[in-house]
Amino acid sequence: MTAPEFLRSQKWRFPKREIALIIGTSTREVEAQIEQARKEGAPICSDSEGYWYSEDPDEVEATYRSLRRRYVSQIRTAVALRRTARRMRAPQETLWPV
Repeated sequence: MTAPEFLRSQKWRFPKREIALIIGTSTREVEAQIEQARKEGAPICSDSEGYWYSEDPDEVEATYRSLRRRYVSQIRTAVALRRTARRMRAPQETLWPV
């Protein structure tokens, strides 16, 4: 049984750790299976309490907005780190040569 199949058969939210224990896999594999299922159009929602299959388009939209906010935050952090790396590689100016 895969994580999406398990969720489809349930009516409640389940944390990924619990899903992994139930289906006998790792939490990373649960994440990968859910990601793939979402890409294929499965309405799997998530929040701080866990994952669930939804029949409510508003819940699916709310999950989309949450994922998008995280994406925007992560891309801003990545861009800042890239700037930092470039600044660290740039020749350093000194006011008085030694």
